[in-house]
Amino acid sequence: MTYSLKDKDVLIVGGGSDIAAALAADLLQEGARVTLAGRDAGRTAAAAKAVGDTVRAIALDLSDKESIRAAADQAGTADGLDHLVSVATERASGPVSSLDRRALLAAFDAKAVGPIMLAKHFAPLIAKGGSLLFFSGLGAWRPAPGGVATAATNGSVTTLVSALAVELAPTRVNAISPG
Repeated sequence: MTYSLKDKDVLIVGGGSDIAAALAADLLQEGARVTLAGRDAGRTAAAAKAVGDTVRAIALDLSDKESIRAAADQAGTADGLDHLVSVATERASGPVSSLDRRALLAAFDAKAVGPIMLAKHFAPLIAKGGSLLFFSGLGAWRPAPGGVATAATNGSVTTLVSALAVELAPTRVNAISPG
């Protein structure tokens, strides 16, 4: 069975990143309509423009519930949203003895709390047969020295995806771990 992305609406959260731009370019080649969403509006708009003239850019800050709600209002189309992909991340690294609380909370906003809020506001927009996809990371299974925060946030993605898949069925909810 093959699945076509032609004319599918895809929202990529973490839209100012290189991985978001690469994903958007691939999705465009497959015929998808792509929207990049990120907290830095200028960077996200520049990324969208660099990828292609048809790529939209919207503001979305995962640490701000009003921003998430507003983005859901902007991202929805008359036919709904087919796929949401979150590549958003925030780094908090170093030995546990030197971890900064503010950086750690920002990392959890990007990888754990943010995805839950995305599911809350965007799952109702996902069209039949659509999906939510969240990026995890190798640190969830193979922690490294100085990687406590990375292990914890990526491990959270794995667990929350399992819970969301049960709660949001039949909408597909998955995680991918590049690396």
